[in-house]
Amino acid sequence: MAARLSSSTASWSATTRLASHWRGQSAATDGWWQLGLLACLGLLLYASTLKGLWDVWWSRPTYAHGVVVPFISLYLIWKQRRRVQSLPPRPAVALGLLGMTGSLVMLMIGEAGNIIAVGGLSFIAMLVSVTTLLFGLSYLRAYAFPIAYLVFMVPVLDILIKPLQWPAQLVTAAMAVTLLQTIGIPTFREGIYIHLPNVVAEVAPGCSGLNFMISILALGLPLGYVALSSMRSRIILVVAGVLIAIVANWVRVALIGVHNYLWGGGLYGPFHLFQAMAVDWVGFVGLIAGTWVLSALEARRPAATWPVASSPSEPGWIRSQGGLERPWILAAIWMLVGLLFSLTLDHAPVEPAHDLSLIPTRIGEWTAVPSTNERPFFTLDEADHTLIRTYRDPQGHRIGLYVGYLSTQEQGRELVNFDARFDQLHRLAEERSEMVDGTPFAHNRGLWMTQEGQMPVLYWYEIGGRSHAGRYAAKWATITRVLEHRGSHGAFILLSGSAPHEENRDIAEWVTPFAKTLLPVIRQHLGSGEG
Repeated sequence: MAARLSSSTASWSATTRLASHWRGQSAATDGWWQLGLLACLGLLLYASTLKGLWDVWWSRPTYAHGVVVPFISLYLIWKQRRRVQSLPPRPAVALGLLGMTGSLVMLMIGEAGNIIAVGGLSFIAMLVSVTTLLFGLSYLRAYAFPIAYLVFMVPVLDILIKPLQWPAQLVTAAMAVTLLQTIGIPTFREGIYIHLPNVVAEVAPGCSGLNFMISILALGLPLGYVALSSMRSRIILVVAGVLIAIVANWVRVALIGVHNYLWGGGLYGPFHLFQAMAVDWVGFVGLIAGTWVLSALEARRPAATWPVASSPSEPGWIRSQGGLERPWILAAIWMLVGLLFSLTLDHAPVEPAHDLSLIPTRIGEWTAVPSTNERPFFTLDEADHTLIRTYRDPQGHRIGLYVGYLSTQEQGRELVNFDARFDQLHRLAEERSEMVDGTPFAHNRGLWMTQEGQMPVLYWYEIGGRSHAGRYAAKWATITRVLEHRGSHGAFILLSGSAPHEENRDIAEWVTPFAKTLLPVIRQHLGSGEG
């Protein structure tokens, strides 16, 4: 009897262990299944954003490294696997849902305004929020660097380096001239222009060296994070890599000057591109060499005793309380809501109310001249409808009219742009606002430099029956237009004038009155359809 009881006890114990093992395996399988479901929903939600980022990586050399950034981030997450195994999950439901809501708002704004940077930042914010919701702040701290590192795949660093672009061009030109003079080549600098005996070379924004800094940082930060243990060593590595790339760029510009001095002409095409890539490679080699040296120095120091990371405590209001045992369900619901709302942002093209060619050939005392070969100096490359016409008044003033209309906007086909061309256009003009028929007429006025001299220009953005002068105001008008009326159509109107006499260049004297007379005509033909 005792033997049978002992056998039964052993059998029950084995069965219990096997059931426990099966439950553990089932829980692990459920965990991966839940994460897989959330990953699929996230990919669907951010499909257009990820496509836009892919286009940026392949079309802008400054962000060519973006292709490898997600893989480096995944590797850094994998490196943290042992640390997080000792951390108990403490879902921060309220904080996670709040973060997901903010991420979805960012995504909607980014998609409505075709702002890929906002969409990319929303993607990163969503990863932070989901991590917080499912696992808590302790996991978020463990994964903070791998997630934050993803910012290098989003085109936002341009905003930080743009104010430094012009000073960097000046410094690069000065150092290149110094190097050329050192080796005996006669040259002098005038601003960003390098004067050689047979040619004048310009240090363009792309040659300032700042663009190389982004690539160096994108490699140097994870390399130092993985290979070095001291924060001081990591900082030294990154700073040294950046300095090496900057000096290499100075040498590159000087070599272009040597080429121009010896053989004349500019240095463009594949060889110029190869030189630019060489700067990156010099910086990368410097990073690898610096890592080897710094890691060897760290190995000589006594091993430091690192404190064991403990699970930080979070306030009770952000933790899961009793009934919320499946926070991943809430994350899935939030993503589904965002996905459904993003689908409602799809909008059909909105055509102008009337054909632009039907705009009258006589406006006030201005009469259209017969068709000429004159082309406006500034146009929208992707406009769906275009009008190019020249008007003349009895005094001999001529005004070139350009209307570029977009029926719908998407990434790469935008009414409001922030590239170098638009930067120059807005930098040379001032925003003005005047009343026309009881409504504000916001526009930009300035002088554009041409080979013949100064040319008065006046331009504005026409969106939903309202004029906008500033790019940020116009971009926000496009966003609200999409969110409210499901339409992203709009027009860019440019007036460029030429006077019969050199001294007659007061734009307010004749270009502005013409614009005020033209405004109601333009709005009648463009319309303000609700999309």
